[in-house]
Amino acid sequence: VLPACALLSENEAPIPAEVAQLAKLWWPLNSYAKIETYGTHLSDQGLTVPAENLYYPPRMDLVPRTLARYFPPLLETVIPSSQELPAELALPDAGVDIHIGNPQAFIRTVNQVLLLMDQVVTRLRPPMPRPRMEKFLTQLQDWNYVPAEIIAKKAQLRDRRGDIALTVPPPGRTLNDDALERLAPIAGGEAQLDFVLALLTAANVVQAGSPITLWPEGKQAYLQRPEAEQRALLARTYFSLENWTELWELLRMDGDLQLKRVIRSFYHQGTPQLIYHHLMQARNLVLRTLAHLPDNRWVPLSELQSLLRTLWPDFEREQHSPTSPFAYNRYSSWYLARGGTRLNAAQEADWMVAQWPFIRFMLTGPLSWLGLADVAMRQNEPVAVRLHGLADLYWARVAAPPFPTGVAGQQAAGAASASAPADATTPALAVTDATISVNPSAISARAHALFDKIAVLEDAAPGNFVYRLNVEAVHQTFENGQALADLADEWQTHFQHPMPEEIRAQLTAWWQSYGLVRIYADVTIIEFADD
Repeated sequence: VLPACALLSENEAPIPAEVAQLAKLWWPLNSYAKIETYGTHLSDQGLTVPAENLYYPPRMDLVPRTLARYFPPLLETVIPSSQELPAELALPDAGVDIHIGNPQAFIRTVNQVLLLMDQVVTRLRPPMPRPRMEKFLTQLQDWNYVPAEIIAKKAQLRDRRGDIALTVPPPGRTLNDDALERLAPIAGGEAQLDFVLALLTAANVVQAGSPITLWPEGKQAYLQRPEAEQRALLARTYFSLENWTELWELLRMDGDLQLKRVIRSFYHQGTPQLIYHHLMQARNLVLRTLAHLPDNRWVPLSELQSLLRTLWPDFEREQHSPTSPFAYNRYSSWYLARGGTRLNAAQEADWMVAQWPFIRFMLTGPLSWLGLADVAMRQNEPVAVRLHGLADLYWARVAAPPFPTGVAGQQAAGAASASAPADATTPALAVTDATISVNPSAISARAHALFDKIAVLEDAAPGNFVYRLNVEAVHQTFENGQALADLADEWQTHFQHPMPEEIRAQLTAWWQSYGLVRIYADVTIIEFADD
Protein backbone atom coordinates (compact mmCIF):
# COMPACT_ATOMS: atom_id res chain seq x y z
CA VAL A 1 0.00 0.00 0.00
CA LEU A 2 2.89 2.38 0.71
CA PRO A 3 4.16 2.34 -2.92
CA ALA A 4 0.61 3.01 -4.13
CA CYS A 5 0.20 5.96 -1.74
CA ALA A 6 3.59 7.34 -2.77
CA LEU A 7 2.84 7.15 -6.50
CA LEU A 8 -0.52 8.91 -6.07
CA SER A 9 0.61 11.64 -3.64
CA GLU A 10 2.36 14.18 -5.85
CA ASN A 11 -0.12 17.07 -5.78
CA GLU A 12 -2.73 16.07 -3.22
CA ALA A 13 -3.91 13.32 -0.90
CA PRO A 14 -4.80 10.19 -2.88
CA ILE A 15 -8.31 8.82 -3.35
CA PRO A 16 -8.80 5.55 -1.41
CA ALA A 17 -10.33 3.67 -4.35
CA GLU A 18 -7.35 4.55 -6.56
CA VAL A 19 -4.88 3.42 -3.89
CA ALA A 20 -6.71 0.11 -3.56
CA GLN A 21 -6.83 -0.40 -7.34
CA LEU A 22 -3.10 0.22 -7.64
CA ALA A 23 -2.10 -1.87 -4.61
CA LYS A 24 -4.10 -4.84 -5.90
CA LEU A 25 -1.80 -5.00 -8.91
CA TRP A 26 0.80 -6.43 -6.53
CA TRP A 27 -0.94 -7.98 -3.50
CA PRO A 28 -4.40 -9.17 -2.45
CA LEU A 29 -5.65 -6.84 0.28
CA ASN A 30 -6.98 -9.45 2.67
CA SER A 31 -5.76 -8.16 6.02
CA TYR A 32 -8.33 -5.38 6.45
CA ALA A 33 -11.74 -4.67 4.98
CA LYS A 34 -11.03 -0.99 4.30
CA ILE A 35 -8.03 0.45 2.49
CA GLU A 36 -8.05 3.36 4.95
CA THR A 37 -7.03 0.96 7.73
CA TYR A 38 -3.77 0.27 5.92
CA GLY A 39 -3.23 4.01 5.71
CA THR A 40 -3.77 4.40 9.44
CA HIS A 41 -1.07 1.83 10.19
CA LEU A 42 1.33 3.55 7.78
CA SER A 43 0.65 6.89 9.46
CA ASP A 44 1.23 5.38 12.91
CA GLN A 45 4.69 4.31 11.74
CA GLY A 46 5.50 7.77 10.40
CA LEU A 47 5.52 6.64 6.75
CA THR A 48 2.62 8.85 5.65
CA VAL A 49 1.19 12.21 6.70
CA PRO A 50 -2.52 12.61 7.52
CA ALA A 51 -4.46 14.61 4.95
CA GLU A 52 -6.47 17.66 5.93
CA ASN A 53 -10.06 16.75 6.71
CA LEU A 54 -11.38 19.05 4.01
CA TYR A 55 -11.92 16.53 1.24
CA TYR A 56 -15.19 14.94 0.34
CA PRO A 57 -15.19 12.09 -0.10
CA PRO A 58 -12.36 11.63 2.45
CA ARG A 59 -8.84 11.01 1.19
CA MET A 60 -6.02 8.68 2.19
CA ASP A 61 -2.94 9.83 4.05
CA LEU A 62 -0.26 11.06 1.67
CA VAL A 63 3.49 10.68 1.15
CA PRO A 64 4.98 14.18 0.68
CA ARG A 65 8.24 14.69 -1.20
CA THR A 66 10.01 15.46 2.08
CA LEU A 67 9.39 11.84 3.10
CA ALA A 68 9.64 10.20 -0.33
CA ARG A 69 13.20 11.45 -0.87
CA TYR A 70 14.40 9.33 2.08
CA PHE A 71 12.70 6.11 1.02
CA PRO A 72 14.54 3.28 -0.71
CA PRO A 73 13.24 2.39 -4.21
CA LEU A 74 9.65 1.48 -3.31
CA LEU A 75 8.97 -0.36 -6.56
CA GLU A 76 12.00 -2.62 -6.23
CA THR A 77 9.96 -5.23 -4.36
CA VAL A 78 7.02 -5.27 -6.78
CA ILE A 79 8.60 -4.77 -10.21
CA PRO A 80 11.34 -7.25 -11.16
CA SER A 81 14.76 -5.90 -12.06
CA SER A 82 18.17 -7.43 -12.65
CA GLN A 83 21.81 -6.45 -12.91
CA GLU A 84 21.97 -8.03 -16.37
CA LEU A 85 19.42 -7.93 -19.16
CA PRO A 86 16.66 -10.54 -18.77
CA ALA A 87 17.74 -13.82 -20.35
CA GLU A 88 15.23 -13.65 -23.20
CA LEU A 89 16.61 -10.24 -24.22
CA ALA A 90 20.28 -11.14 -23.82
CA LEU A 91 20.29 -14.01 -26.33
CA PRO A 92 22.42 -13.38 -29.45
CA ASP A 93 19.40 -13.84 -31.74
CA ALA A 94 17.09 -11.65 -29.62
CA GLY A 95 17.73 -8.67 -31.90
CA VAL A 96 18.24 -6.27 -28.99
CA ASP A 97 20.39 -3.15 -29.31
CA ILE A 98 21.44 -1.30 -26.17
CA HIS A 99 21.42 2.49 -26.40
CA ILE A 100 23.73 3.78 -23.68
CA GLY A 101 23.05 7.30 -22.48
CA ASN A 102 26.10 9.54 -22.75
CA PRO A 103 25.60 12.65 -20.59
CA GLN A 104 29.06 14.04 -21.29
CA ALA A 105 28.48 13.97 -25.05
CA PHE A 106 25.09 15.68 -24.59
CA ILE A 107 26.48 18.42 -22.35
CA ARG A 108 29.28 19.14 -24.80
CA THR A 109 26.73 19.26 -27.62
CA VAL A 110 24.70 21.80 -25.62
CA ASN A 111 27.80 23.90 -25.03
CA GLN A 112 28.76 23.73 -28.69
CA VAL A 113 25.30 24.94 -29.73
CA LEU A 114 25.49 27.69 -27.11
CA LEU A 115 28.86 28.96 -28.33
CA LEU A 116 27.80 28.82 -31.99
CA MET A 117 24.71 30.92 -31.23
CA ASP A 118 26.97 33.43 -29.53
CA GLN A 119 29.15 33.58 -32.65
CA VAL A 120 26.53 33.79 -35.43
CA VAL A 121 23.21 35.65 -35.37
CA THR A 122 20.54 33.01 -34.79
CA ARG A 123 16.92 33.85 -35.49
CA LEU A 124 13.70 32.17 -34.46
CA ARG A 125 11.14 30.90 -36.92
CA PRO A 126 8.41 33.51 -37.45
CA PRO A 127 5.19 32.65 -35.61
CA MET A 128 2.15 31.36 -37.43
CA PRO A 129 0.32 34.21 -39.24
CA ARG A 130 -2.63 35.37 -37.21
CA PRO A 131 -6.14 35.10 -38.74
CA ARG A 132 -7.82 38.44 -39.25
CA MET A 133 -11.00 37.14 -37.67
CA GLU A 134 -9.30 36.80 -34.26
CA LYS A 135 -9.86 40.53 -33.80
CA PHE A 136 -13.52 39.70 -33.35
CA LEU A 137 -13.19 36.08 -32.19
CA THR A 138 -10.95 36.34 -29.16
CA GLN A 139 -11.12 32.56 -28.67
CA LEU A 140 -8.56 32.26 -31.49
CA GLN A 141 -5.94 34.50 -29.91
CA ASP A 142 -2.60 32.93 -28.88
CA TRP A 143 -3.40 29.53 -30.43
CA ASN A 144 -2.03 27.75 -33.47
CA TYR A 145 -4.81 26.68 -35.79
CA VAL A 146 -5.80 24.84 -38.96
CA PRO A 147 -6.97 27.56 -41.42
CA ALA A 148 -9.56 25.42 -43.21
CA GLU A 149 -11.07 24.34 -39.89
CA ILE A 150 -11.64 27.82 -38.48
CA ILE A 151 -13.14 28.96 -41.80
CA ALA A 152 -15.55 26.02 -41.69
CA LYS A 153 -16.50 26.79 -38.07
CA LYS A 154 -16.58 30.57 -38.38
CA ALA A 155 -20.34 30.87 -37.90
CA GLN A 156 -20.33 28.53 -34.91
CA LEU A 157 -17.48 30.49 -33.35
CA ARG A 158 -19.24 33.79 -33.96
CA ASP A 159 -22.53 32.60 -32.46
CA ARG A 160 -20.84 30.65 -29.63
CA ARG A 161 -23.19 27.73 -30.11
CA GLY A 162 -22.30 24.81 -27.82
CA ASP A 163 -18.87 23.29 -27.34
CA ILE A 164 -16.49 23.76 -30.27
CA ALA A 165 -13.45 21.51 -30.75
CA LEU A 166 -10.53 23.00 -32.69
CA THR A 167 -7.33 21.25 -33.74
CA VAL A 168 -4.07 22.59 -32.29
CA PRO A 169 -1.25 21.63 -34.69
CA PRO A 170 2.30 21.34 -33.34
CA PRO A 171 4.34 24.54 -33.68
CA GLY A 172 7.06 24.86 -36.27
CA ARG A 173 10.65 24.20 -35.29
CA THR A 174 12.12 26.84 -32.99
CA LEU A 175 14.74 28.22 -35.39
CA ASN A 176 14.37 29.49 -38.92
CA ASP A 177 15.53 27.34 -41.82
CA ASP A 178 19.04 28.82 -42.04
CA ALA A 179 19.78 28.34 -38.34
CA LEU A 180 18.11 24.92 -38.36
CA GLU A 181 20.30 23.74 -41.22
CA ARG A 182 23.41 25.00 -39.44
CA LEU A 183 22.73 23.75 -35.90
CA ALA A 184 20.52 20.64 -36.20
CA PRO A 185 23.37 18.35 -37.38
CA ILE A 186 25.48 19.48 -34.42
CA ALA A 187 22.65 18.96 -31.92
CA GLY A 188 21.84 15.49 -33.21
CA GLY A 189 18.66 16.37 -35.08
CA GLU A 190 15.82 18.87 -35.12
CA ALA A 191 14.00 17.35 -32.13
CA GLN A 192 17.11 17.43 -29.96
CA LEU A 193 17.90 21.01 -31.03
CA ASP A 194 14.42 22.18 -30.00
CA PHE A 195 14.89 20.46 -26.65
CA VAL A 196 18.31 22.07 -26.09
CA LEU A 197 16.97 25.55 -26.89
CA ALA A 198 14.00 25.08 -24.56
CA LEU A 199 16.32 24.02 -21.73
CA LEU A 200 18.74 26.92 -22.23
CA THR A 201 15.88 29.41 -22.33
CA ALA A 202 14.16 28.03 -19.23
CA ALA A 203 17.51 27.90 -17.39
CA ASN A 204 18.05 31.63 -18.14
CA VAL A 205 21.19 31.00 -20.15
CA VAL A 206 19.67 32.49 -23.30
CA GLN A 207 17.05 35.19 -23.58
CA ALA A 208 13.77 34.46 -25.33
CA GLY A 209 13.31 36.48 -28.51
CA SER A 210 14.66 36.81 -32.01
CA PRO A 211 17.54 36.97 -32.63
CA ILE A 212 18.56 34.72 -29.77
CA THR A 213 20.58 36.64 -27.19
CA LEU A 214 22.82 35.07 -24.57
CA TRP A 215 22.67 36.48 -21.06
CA PRO A 216 26.35 37.31 -20.36
CA GLU A 217 25.99 36.54 -16.64
CA GLY A 218 23.93 33.42 -17.31
CA LYS A 219 26.34 32.13 -19.93
CA GLN A 220 29.38 32.74 -17.73
CA ALA A 221 27.78 31.13 -14.68
CA TYR A 222 26.67 28.13 -16.72
CA LEU A 223 30.02 27.54 -18.43
CA GLN A 224 31.88 27.81 -15.13
CA ARG A 225 29.97 24.84 -13.71
CA PRO A 226 31.51 21.37 -13.88
CA GLU A 227 29.84 19.18 -16.49
CA ALA A 228 28.04 17.09 -13.85
CA GLU A 229 26.51 20.26 -12.41
CA GLN A 230 25.51 21.44 -15.89
CA ARG A 231 23.73 18.13 -16.47
CA ALA A 232 21.98 18.41 -13.09
CA LEU A 233 20.81 21.95 -13.88
CA LEU A 234 19.43 20.94 -17.29
CA ALA A 235 17.79 17.78 -15.91
CA ARG A 236 15.97 19.68 -13.17
CA THR A 237 14.96 22.27 -15.74
CA TYR A 238 13.48 19.46 -17.84
CA PHE A 239 11.46 18.14 -14.92
CA SER A 240 9.55 21.44 -14.67
CA LEU A 241 9.80 22.56 -18.31
CA GLU A 242 6.66 24.35 -19.52
CA ASN A 243 7.87 25.97 -22.77
CA TRP A 244 8.27 22.61 -24.54
CA THR A 245 6.45 19.29 -24.47
CA GLU A 246 6.99 15.73 -25.67
CA LEU A 247 3.51 15.82 -27.22
CA TRP A 248 4.68 17.97 -30.15
CA GLU A 249 7.06 15.21 -31.27
CA LEU A 250 4.25 12.65 -31.00
CA LEU A 251 2.02 14.75 -33.24
CA ARG A 252 4.83 15.20 -35.77
CA MET A 253 5.55 11.46 -35.86
CA ASP A 254 1.90 10.36 -36.08
CA GLY A 255 -0.06 12.45 -38.57
CA ASP A 256 -3.37 10.88 -37.49
CA LEU A 257 -2.96 11.92 -33.85
CA GLN A 258 -4.47 15.32 -33.04
CA LEU A 259 -4.61 17.67 -30.09
CA LYS A 260 -8.08 19.20 -29.76
CA ARG A 261 -8.99 22.12 -27.56
CA VAL A 262 -12.54 22.77 -26.46
CA ILE A 263 -14.15 26.21 -26.56
CA ARG A 264 -17.12 26.24 -24.20
CA SER A 265 -19.99 28.69 -24.23
CA PHE A 266 -19.61 29.94 -20.69
CA TYR A 267 -17.03 27.89 -18.83
CA HIS A 268 -13.39 26.88 -18.63
CA GLN A 269 -11.66 28.57 -21.54
CA GLY A 270 -8.24 26.93 -21.66
CA THR A 271 -4.98 28.63 -22.60
CA PRO A 272 -1.80 27.32 -24.25
CA GLN A 273 0.02 27.82 -20.94
CA LEU A 274 -2.57 25.65 -19.18
CA ILE A 275 -2.01 22.79 -21.63
CA TYR A 276 1.76 23.07 -21.20
CA HIS A 277 1.23 22.88 -17.44
CA HIS A 278 -0.99 19.80 -17.71
CA LEU A 279 1.56 18.08 -19.95
CA MET A 280 4.33 18.94 -17.49
CA GLN A 281 2.23 17.24 -14.79
CA ALA A 282 1.90 14.17 -17.03
CA ARG A 283 5.68 14.14 -17.49
CA ASN A 284 6.14 14.26 -13.73
CA LEU A 285 3.71 11.40 -13.21
CA VAL A 286 6.04 9.26 -15.33
CA LEU A 287 9.19 10.68 -13.70
CA ARG A 288 7.79 10.07 -10.23
CA THR A 289 7.13 6.43 -11.12
CA LEU A 290 10.63 5.97 -12.56
CA ALA A 291 12.16 7.67 -9.51
CA HIS A 292 10.82 4.85 -7.31
CA LEU A 293 12.80 2.27 -9.34
CA PRO A 294 16.33 1.13 -8.40
CA ASP A 295 19.39 2.55 -10.11
CA ASN A 296 21.73 0.53 -12.34
CA ARG A 297 19.31 -2.37 -12.86
CA TRP A 298 17.42 -3.42 -15.97
CA VAL A 299 13.63 -3.15 -15.68
CA PRO A 300 11.43 -4.81 -18.34
CA LEU A 301 9.08 -2.19 -19.76
CA SER A 302 6.26 -4.72 -20.01
CA GLU A 303 6.14 -4.57 -16.19
CA LEU A 304 5.97 -0.78 -16.22
CA GLN A 305 3.22 -0.65 -18.84
CA SER A 306 0.56 -2.22 -16.64
CA LEU A 307 1.48 0.07 -13.75
CA LEU A 308 1.42 3.24 -15.86
CA ARG A 309 -1.79 2.11 -17.55
CA THR A 310 -3.44 2.15 -14.11
CA LEU A 311 -1.79 5.40 -13.00
CA TRP A 312 -2.51 7.28 -16.24
CA PRO A 313 -5.70 5.85 -17.76
CA ASP A 314 -6.65 8.80 -19.97
CA PHE A 315 -4.22 11.24 -21.49
CA GLU A 316 -5.77 14.42 -20.07
CA ARG A 317 -6.18 12.99 -16.57
CA GLU A 318 -4.06 15.64 -14.85
CA GLN A 319 -6.35 18.49 -15.80
CA HIS A 320 -9.14 16.76 -13.86
CA SER A 321 -7.35 17.21 -10.55
CA PRO A 322 -9.25 19.55 -8.23
CA THR A 323 -7.59 22.89 -7.68
CA SER A 324 -8.72 22.84 -4.05
CA PRO A 325 -10.51 20.43 -1.72
CA PHE A 326 -13.75 22.25 -2.51
CA ALA A 327 -13.49 22.74 -6.30
CA TYR A 328 -13.81 19.76 -8.63
CA ASN A 329 -13.38 20.37 -12.32
CA ARG A 330 -14.40 17.56 -14.64
CA TYR A 331 -14.62 19.61 -17.82
CA SER A 332 -11.73 18.97 -20.17
CA SER A 333 -10.30 21.98 -21.93
CA TRP A 334 -8.45 19.68 -24.36
CA TYR A 335 -8.16 16.05 -25.41
CA LEU A 336 -6.41 13.80 -27.92
CA ALA A 337 -8.11 12.41 -31.00
CA ARG A 338 -7.12 10.01 -33.74
CA GLY A 339 -8.58 10.64 -37.16
CA GLY A 340 -10.99 13.13 -35.58
CA THR A 341 -12.35 10.64 -33.00
CA ARG A 342 -11.63 11.24 -29.34
CA LEU A 343 -9.44 8.56 -27.77
CA ASN A 344 -11.25 6.22 -25.40
CA ALA A 345 -9.51 5.76 -22.05
CA ALA A 346 -11.12 2.32 -21.68
CA GLN A 347 -9.43 1.00 -24.83
CA GLU A 348 -5.90 -0.31 -24.41
CA ALA A 349 -5.28 0.27 -28.12
CA ASP A 350 -5.92 3.99 -27.65
CA TRP A 351 -3.56 4.07 -24.65
CA MET A 352 -0.88 2.51 -26.85
CA VAL A 353 -1.13 5.33 -29.43
CA ALA A 354 -1.06 8.19 -26.91
CA GLN A 355 0.35 7.59 -23.43
CA TRP A 356 2.81 4.88 -24.43
CA PRO A 357 4.44 6.91 -27.27
CA PHE A 358 4.72 9.82 -24.79
CA ILE A 359 6.51 7.56 -22.28
CA ARG A 360 8.60 5.93 -24.99
CA PHE A 361 9.82 9.31 -26.25
CA MET A 362 10.70 10.38 -22.69
CA LEU A 363 12.88 7.28 -22.31
CA THR A 364 14.56 7.30 -25.72
CA GLY A 365 14.70 11.09 -25.96
CA PRO A 366 15.28 13.44 -23.00
CA LEU A 367 16.16 10.84 -20.35
CA SER A 368 18.56 9.04 -22.69
CA TRP A 369 20.06 12.30 -23.97
CA LEU A 370 20.68 13.48 -20.40
CA GLY A 371 22.35 10.18 -19.56
CA LEU A 372 19.70 9.29 -16.98
CA ALA A 373 18.57 6.15 -18.81
CA ASP A 374 20.02 3.35 -20.91
CA VAL A 375 17.43 1.74 -23.18
CA ALA A 376 17.35 -1.74 -24.70
CA MET A 377 15.65 -1.58 -28.13
CA ARG A 378 14.19 -4.36 -30.25
CA GLN A 379 12.75 -3.57 -33.69
CA ASN A 380 12.83 0.15 -32.84
CA GLU A 381 10.75 -0.43 -29.70
CA PRO A 382 12.12 -0.03 -26.13
CA VAL A 383 11.86 -3.26 -24.14
CA ALA A 384 13.92 -2.51 -21.01
CA VAL A 385 15.37 0.51 -19.23
CA ARG A 386 18.24 1.05 -16.79
CA LEU A 387 18.33 4.29 -14.80
CA HIS A 388 21.34 6.26 -13.54
CA GLY A 389 20.85 9.02 -10.96
CA LEU A 390 17.28 9.94 -11.89
CA ALA A 391 15.95 9.37 -8.36
CA ASP A 392 18.76 11.42 -6.80
CA LEU A 393 17.95 14.35 -9.08
CA TYR A 394 14.17 14.03 -8.92
CA TRP A 395 14.08 13.82 -5.11
CA ALA A 396 16.88 16.43 -4.77
CA ARG A 397 19.02 14.07 -2.68
CA VAL A 398 22.28 15.40 -4.11
CA ALA A 399 23.28 18.54 -5.98
CA ALA A 400 24.78 16.71 -8.95
CA PRO A 401 25.09 12.92 -9.24
CA PRO A 402 28.25 11.79 -11.04
CA PHE A 403 28.14 10.57 -14.61
CA PRO A 404 27.67 6.81 -14.89
CA THR A 405 30.80 4.84 -15.68
CA GLY A 406 30.87 1.25 -16.92
CA VAL A 407 27.70 -0.46 -15.70
CA ALA A 408 27.55 -4.24 -16.03
CA GLY A 409 30.71 -4.12 -18.07
CA GLN A 410 29.35 -1.66 -20.64
CA GLN A 411 30.60 1.82 -21.40
CA ALA A 412 28.98 4.53 -23.45
CA ALA A 413 30.40 4.46 -26.94
CA GLY A 414 33.02 7.12 -27.29
CA ALA A 415 32.72 8.30 -23.69
CA ALA A 416 36.24 7.25 -22.80
CA SER A 417 37.79 9.12 -25.68
CA ALA A 418 35.54 12.12 -25.13
CA SER A 419 36.54 12.39 -21.50
CA ALA A 420 40.26 11.97 -22.08
CA PRO A 421 42.15 15.22 -21.66
CA ALA A 422 43.23 16.89 -24.85
CA ASP A 423 46.89 17.74 -25.29
CA ALA A 424 48.82 19.94 -27.64
CA THR A 425 49.95 17.04 -29.83
CA THR A 426 46.45 15.74 -30.65
CA PRO A 427 43.97 17.15 -33.18
CA ALA A 428 41.69 18.11 -30.27
CA LEU A 429 43.85 21.18 -29.59
CA ALA A 430 46.31 23.02 -31.82
CA VAL A 431 48.11 26.29 -31.05
CA THR A 432 49.61 28.49 -33.75
CA ASP A 433 51.02 31.87 -32.75
CA ALA A 434 48.07 33.71 -31.18
CA THR A 435 45.33 31.32 -32.31
CA ILE A 436 43.93 28.20 -30.66
CA SER A 437 42.10 25.64 -32.80
CA VAL A 438 40.04 23.15 -30.87
CA ASN A 439 37.51 20.39 -31.44
CA PRO A 440 34.62 21.89 -29.43
CA SER A 441 33.10 18.56 -28.45
CA ALA A 442 36.40 17.19 -27.14
CA ILE A 443 36.87 19.69 -24.32
CA SER A 444 34.75 20.68 -21.35
CA ALA A 445 32.64 23.79 -20.95
CA ARG A 446 35.07 25.09 -18.35
CA ALA A 447 37.86 24.85 -20.91
CA HIS A 448 35.74 26.94 -23.29
CA ALA A 449 35.17 29.38 -20.42
CA LEU A 450 38.95 29.66 -19.99
CA PHE A 451 39.30 30.54 -23.67
CA ASP A 452 36.63 33.23 -23.22
CA LYS A 453 38.84 34.81 -20.57
CA ILE A 454 41.87 35.16 -22.84
CA ALA A 455 40.55 35.14 -26.41
CA VAL A 456 37.62 35.77 -28.72
CA LEU A 457 35.93 33.14 -30.83
CA GLU A 458 37.04 34.07 -34.33
CA ASP A 459 35.58 31.19 -36.35
CA ALA A 460 33.10 28.46 -35.48
CA ALA A 461 32.52 25.36 -37.56
CA PRO A 462 30.83 22.15 -36.34
CA GLY A 463 34.13 20.34 -35.81
CA ASN A 464 36.52 23.22 -35.20
CA PHE A 465 36.48 26.42 -33.15
CA VAL A 466 39.24 28.98 -33.66
CA TYR A 467 40.03 31.34 -30.77
CA ARG A 468 42.39 34.31 -31.09
CA LEU A 469 44.12 35.89 -28.09
CA ASN A 470 42.54 39.24 -27.34
CA VAL A 471 43.98 42.01 -25.19
CA GLU A 472 40.54 43.37 -24.19
CA ALA A 473 39.39 39.95 -22.98
CA VAL A 474 42.61 39.43 -21.03
CA HIS A 475 42.43 42.92 -19.52
CA GLN A 476 38.88 42.28 -18.30
CA THR A 477 40.03 38.99 -16.76
CA PHE A 478 42.82 40.78 -14.91
CA GLU A 479 40.34 43.44 -13.80
CA ASN A 480 38.13 40.67 -12.40
CA GLY A 481 40.94 39.66 -10.08
CA GLN A 482 42.60 36.76 -11.87
CA ALA A 483 46.38 36.75 -12.28
CA LEU A 484 48.55 35.13 -14.94
CA ALA A 485 49.38 32.29 -12.55
CA ASP A 486 45.66 31.56 -12.11
CA LEU A 487 45.19 31.24 -15.87
CA ALA A 488 48.21 28.96 -16.16
CA ASP A 489 46.85 26.75 -13.38
CA GLU A 490 43.46 26.55 -15.12
CA TRP A 491 45.13 25.50 -18.37
CA GLN A 492 47.04 22.76 -16.55
CA THR A 493 43.82 21.56 -14.89
CA HIS A 494 41.74 21.40 -18.06
CA PHE A 495 44.35 20.04 -20.49
CA GLN A 496 46.75 18.12 -18.23
CA HIS A 497 49.81 19.84 -19.68
CA PRO A 498 51.41 23.29 -19.24
CA MET A 499 50.22 26.30 -21.18
CA PRO A 500 52.01 26.43 -24.59
CA GLU A 501 54.96 28.81 -24.63
CA GLU A 502 53.57 31.09 -27.37
CA ILE A 503 50.37 31.63 -25.37
CA ARG A 504 52.21 32.12 -22.09
CA ALA A 505 54.66 34.60 -23.66
CA GLN A 506 51.89 36.87 -24.93
CA LEU A 507 49.91 36.70 -21.67
CA THR A 508 53.11 37.41 -19.71
CA ALA A 509 53.75 40.56 -21.77
CA TRP A 510 50.22 41.78 -21.14
CA TRP A 511 50.45 40.91 -17.44
CA GLN A 512 53.66 42.91 -17.06
CA SER A 513 52.02 45.91 -18.72
CA TYR A 514 48.80 45.61 -16.75
CA GLY A 515 48.11 48.50 -14.39
CA LEU A 516 51.20 50.58 -15.23
CA VAL A 517 49.06 53.43 -16.51
CA ARG A 518 45.43 54.12 -15.64
CA ILE A 519 43.34 56.84 -17.24
CA TYR A 520 40.32 58.03 -15.28
CA ALA A 521 37.63 60.05 -17.03
CA ASP A 522 35.21 62.48 -15.36
CA VAL A 523 36.96 62.29 -11.99
CA THR A 524 36.46 64.85 -9.24
CA ILE A 525 39.51 65.36 -7.00
CA ILE A 526 39.00 66.65 -3.48
CA GLU A 527 42.16 67.93 -1.79
CA PHE A 528 42.39 68.14 1.98
CA ALA A 529 45.08 70.12 3.79
CA ASP A 530 45.75 71.52 7.26
CA ASP A 531 45.90 75.30 7.60
